[in-house]
Amino acid sequence: MTKDNPEQARHRAETSFKKKEAALMEGQKAMEEYRAGHRAMQEKTARPGEQSRVRGRVPGEGHHLLRRVGGILQEAGALLEA
Repeated sequence: MTKDNPEQARHRAETSFKKKEAALMEGQKAMEEYRAGHRAMQEKTARPGEQSRVRGRVPGEGHHLLRRVGGILQEAGALLEA
């Protein structure tokens, strides 16, 4: 790898940050759509009186996705500090 001037390094870091930020936004949007679909399905299939038990937590909502979003946030924070 060759040495870059500071301007090239900054441009490369900004590009990387923007890609990760876009991936984060896409992931958050997908998770919200998933949760909305799950809530709608729960409300359609709930027995009378069970409607109040729907609280927004989705069983098995993909904790691996949430961990990935957390990792992206940490990487973005590290880039901002640099």
